[in-house]
Amino acid sequence: METDVAIVGAGAAGIAAARRLRSLGLAHVLLEAGTRVGGRAWTRRLASGRFDAGAAWLHDAERNPLVPLATAAGVALHHAAFHERRLHLGARWATPAELAAFDRAAGRFDATARAACAVRDLPLAEAVAGLDDPFLPTLLYFESCLIAAADPARLSAHDWRDNALLGTNLSPERGVGALLAPLAPRDVVLRAAVTRISGRGPVALETTNGTLRARAAILTVSAGVLQAGAIRFAPALPARWQEALASLPMGLLSKIVLTPRAGAPPPLRAGSVARRRLAPGEPGMFFHIGPLGARHVVGFFGGPVAWEAADPRAAEAFARAEWRRLFGTTADAIFARAAATAWGTDPLFRGAYAYALPGGAAARAVLAEPEAGLILAGEAVRVDGLAGTVGGAWLAGEAAAAHAVRWLRRA
Repeated sequence: METDVAIVGAGAAGIAAARRLRSLGLAHVLLEAGTRVGGRAWTRRLASGRFDAGAAWLHDAERNPLVPLATAAGVALHHAAFHERRLHLGARWATPAELAAFDRAAGRFDATARAACAVRDLPLAEAVAGLDDPFLPTLLYFESCLIAAADPARLSAHDWRDNALLGTNLSPERGVGALLAPLAPRDVVLRAAVTRISGRGPVALETTNGTLRARAAILTVSAGVLQAGAIRFAPALPARWQEALASLPMGLLSKIVLTPRAGAPPPLRAGSVARRRLAPGEPGMFFHIGPLGARHVVGFFGGPVAWEAADPRAAEAFARAEWRRLFGTTADAIFARAAATAWGTDPLFRGAYAYALPGGAAARAVLAEPEAGLILAGEAVRVDGLAGTVGGAWLAGEAAAAHAVRWLRRA
């Protein structure tokens, strides 16, 4: 089989690339190793309601390309404002004045980190080490482990600063995955894992369904898949890409769904969030009550503790222990069952999204520069502040399609 452009991976970047190529009338094939489209944007339907296992918000809505697409499709978008914020201080909940103090501490954290990394690129933990504040460990865990999915001792402060996502966050009424899936072309080839790519354009792609030949190829697989060598290349990937990939390990943000027993609702209203003040180096969990109108509670945890609790039983034990610390020694008895995400152990992803090591923030731009007709796309290659987001992946797919068109015109 032959085509103009082969696209590997039917996540946001792959779908965007396919739509752009189709609008230009170029022949293309979209290959997906898994059994569904959407990649790390996946809305699951549980008995307790919808659950975004991956991407849950449209970040920086003012420039997010999925916002106008959602509006055109008639999908309602809601501001991701929480009904109530709760912060547990060890023996009691924080007062409104203490929550205000926490917000002021967050402002000092941001200013301190930005001032430190203006001089040189430090690990985020070092950039804020001089901040004397009881909320520092909580803020550091939130900013690094939950937002960047990374260990603060290994996260580039420059990369954190460049991808701060300061705009409006919106939530599609049926979930991000449910928004993305209908945008995919109907002729996606599922269960077609690419095992080897030969050439730089034209290319030959060996798949579990046979060999496909194309004049150019767009790879939208995660950085983790490339780092693991799941796809073999002949010749090998260029040294500049290999060096860049070494600076962009995959982070892990995991979620666990806790479903209450019938007649045993959570102690906070839907739309509320709860967490606790952490000690230095201590992991925690951020609980979101009833997202997307569901009956369940979603716990977020990331960084090293997410890798350590990759087993669903370990994740559930951690979540229940954290819930008890907030609401009492028997409070988790309201939950009948639990289900955890598995992005870290899924061979099609090998993590949640990429982060840069100290000194490695420029690696994203290196990956964004194509190698002849071989083009990388996805959240890891964005340099506009949308790295790690589904909106950034979408823009990367569109940019990759534009390069493929330029390559075809020259070839």
